[in-house]
Amino acid sequence: MPDLAKPSRVTISEHSRVLDLFFKVDDYAVSHERLDGAMSEPRSTLVFERGDAVGALLYDPERRKIITVRQFRLPVHLREPGRGWMVEAVAGMLNTTDGGESETPYDCVMRETQEETGYQLTRLTPVGKYYSSPGGSTEIIHLYYAEVRTVDQTEKGGGNAAEGEDIEIVEFAIDEFFDRLVAGEFQDPKLIIAGQWLMARRGNLAAEYDTKTSRTFVAELNPRQTIGIKTGNISAIKDVEAWVNSENTDMQMDRFFRRSVSATIRVLGAKKHEGSTSIQEDTIGLALTKALGGRNFVTPGTVLETEPGELEKTHNVQRIFHVASVAGDIGTGLSTTLANIERSIDNVLAAISKRRYRSALIPLFGTGQGGFPVSEVVPVLVKGARDFFAENPKSPLREIYFVAYSEGDLARLKNEIRVVTGVTPVEVKAGE
Repeated sequence: MPDLAKPSRVTISEHSRVLDLFFKVDDYAVSHERLDGAMSEPRSTLVFERGDAVGALLYDPERRKIITVRQFRLPVHLREPGRGWMVEAVAGMLNTTDGGESETPYDCVMRETQEETGYQLTRLTPVGKYYSSPGGSTEIIHLYYAEVRTVDQTEKGGGNAAEGEDIEIVEFAIDEFFDRLVAGEFQDPKLIIAGQWLMARRGNLAAEYDTKTSRTFVAELNPRQTIGIKTGNISAIKDVEAWVNSENTDMQMDRFFRRSVSATIRVLGAKKHEGSTSIQEDTIGLALTKALGGRNFVTPGTVLETEPGELEKTHNVQRIFHVASVAGDIGTGLSTTLANIERSIDNVLAAISKRRYRSALIPLFGTGQGGFPVSEVVPVLVKGARDFFAENPKSPLREIYFVAYSEGDLARLKNEIRVVTGVTPVEVKAGE
């Protein structure tokens, strides 16, 4: 990386204020050190002084909505008559007291968000700070991201009436927001920068607001065969007969307190002490050890079955199919290959069909401790499901669902199902 501090010599020989209103304009006669080490000739440079500002991109994960504002901007209207009403990120300038002290960016964005949208912020994530126009202004924009909930909207918003603000709150479904962002429909740089920042992190956004919520998306290939998606934590998913547990070649389930699919299935299936959540018997873990039959390991793609334990009562699960999609090696840890993942999806679907179960729930093999990116695993799994249905048109297995824990998982699965099958998954509301 180049030395950002050089060249460093700057000489200001003259300075005068040519405009002294709400905004200021100063005229400087300046010379600076050139790249070759010599000093440049003095030249007049106008600098626009307007103070610093903040911006915030708001997201409601419960409703999956991006929250923006729209207001009239005269400069935009002068440049593009009729287009003065702009969709923007929440924004505002840092207030300065009579004593010359400025409020902090944090306090400013909290105040502006409540004035414009009515939301009371409790937590902010800095996106970054940047000069709005470094060739002509000293203004720095402090940009933030914040998650809000409906209960956080303690006022109606609309702006500061005393300052003549007339602001409309505009909400976008997150998919629509990203589509418009990619299409170049937004013109506010704060919204564009923060939106791109969020889009790059979309894979880390939980698909659901809490662990008790799940949505269903289905692509009906024909009246007998469906490939679908179940969102959120696997603990929120019910009424799928066969659950698939992605395991390592040692067939050792994850520890109870971990956040993996394996640990969740183990905990949900365990027998609990009466009136308590503490575990009395490791039902599925013990059943898997028994199914292993004294072996220390199995080959990749091996499928073992166990009872569902308490999951039969709580989630209507009929059977757990454990598939060795990840290999464990001493000294190197856990890893997998796309060939192992392909073998695993083929074998487990065949096993579920043989046992005549109607529906299957499949996590994204190898994307946890296996270390494979979702972008490489999803095509293999979706293609495996499509090929299974094509090769087994009369199979008892009629519904194959993949688990999408994050927004990134959901987006990739929806796109891949559309590409591979030609059918776009649509959301099915509860009760439909």
